[in-house]
Amino acid sequence: SSAKKDRLQQEFFCGREWLSERVREWLCNKDASRILLIDGAPGIGKSAFMAHEFIFNASVGSILFCEWDNPNFNSLDAISRCMVFQLASKISDYRSQLVQYLSMAQQTADFSGSLENSEGVFRFLLLQQLRSLIDGNRPVVMILIDGIDELDDKNDGGRKRNLFAEILQQEIDNFPRWIRFVVTSRCDSRVTIPLQNAATIHMDLSMQENTRDVLQYLRHELDGRVSPADIERIAHKCDGNFLYAKMAVVAINSGKLSVKELLNGNTGDLGFIYKRYFDRTFQSLDEYEEIYYPPIAALAVTEERIPEDTFRRIAGWSKRKQVQYLKTLSSFLSSSRECLGLYHKSLQDWLMSEAADEYMIDEEDGISEIAEACLQSYTEDMYAMNSYELKYLIPYLGKRHETSRLHVLQNVEYAVVLMDRAEKNSFSFQYEEAVILAKMAFQ
Repeated sequence: SSAKKDRLQQEFFCGREWLSERVREWLCNKDASRILLIDGAPGIGKSAFMAHEFIFNASVGSILFCEWDNPNFNSLDAISRCMVFQLASKISDYRSQLVQYLSMAQQTADFSGSLENSEGVFRFLLLQQLRSLIDGNRPVVMILIDGIDELDDKNDGGRKRNLFAEILQQEIDNFPRWIRFVVTSRCDSRVTIPLQNAATIHMDLSMQENTRDVLQYLRHELDGRVSPADIERIAHKCDGNFLYAKMAVVAINSGKLSVKELLNGNTGDLGFIYKRYFDRTFQSLDEYEEIYYPPIAALAVTEERIPEDTFRRIAGWSKRKQVQYLKTLSSFLSSSRECLGLYHKSLQDWLMSEAADEYMIDEEDGISEIAEACLQSYTEDMYAMNSYELKYLIPYLGKRHETSRLHVLQNVEYAVVLMDRAEKNSFSFQYEEAVILAKMAFQ
């Protein structure tokens, strides 16, 4: 998202000359695959690199940051719309071609249906319209997409698939010569298998260049406050993980973690950092369980960020208490004010694992919290429900095997409200999901 890009660009960036050089080599190689996959462990610095390339590489025409809990950036349809908009803003004849196509296509009966399925925008507005442009020996335009492993899965008979990775590999040869894609991902077979023919740069935590970049970052951030010898020891603890290094810097500078405590932790263990953060943030386990566990459980299982009013229902906080308690949670939350989410996928992974120990989230608890909040809103006034509550009431009642789900499914008024809201706010609501829910409601 643009918020994530802006945040990354405000942070200190260093090193990565070796990675930029390898991208340039790939860009100059006319025989190379037109897809470059940069993969590596969570927190190794893939996103920061992409934000840096956007500023300093003149060939970049579009940049997107996928976010697992943001419906505007977590599906093939959503990121395709963003690519179309960004490229149309930069390429004038593509913009003209797009306007002409849309004007003509809207007169045909099946036009709207062609864009409602998940592949429609990608195929008709992106691929087809770019192919129709005259080459004219254009310079290469790079499309950067960060974190494609965070895109929604397509569930195919129990087998999860990354639809974007599959369709990109299928169609890459149909794009014009001058369009190239750079994508990043964690080492995820749903991405690496479909893109096995792509050019690949694997960012290994133990790479000498990576370790050197982390040390350079720590020297910049901790010089004068931590001894050079301890900075080198902390760099060794980071084990090439930039997110670990950044969290260590914040923890040391804020006093949440001493250098000694950090050096006694496990090498490269993000869980250790998260555990220490939680230990210092919450005064007691009773406080965590009674005040913070319900909303944190919801944030750990939600499929997208939770609106503030829904979050307050889940937490059971007054407006005044919410202001106070959110200050406590601010270190763990994304920067958006209207909707709340965990700031990094690795935090969600940790909370859902046994490594979180007493802070571990039970998935059923999170599901129950969301279902209860949506049901409460429905019971009070279905016409006042926000889009999140409308979209997830039925699915989360279903996950909890709640008998009240049948009552909702039989409520024709609710189906009408659902469809009306989806039509008015089709992009952020994801219209095709509303159609499925409405069909369920009318059965």
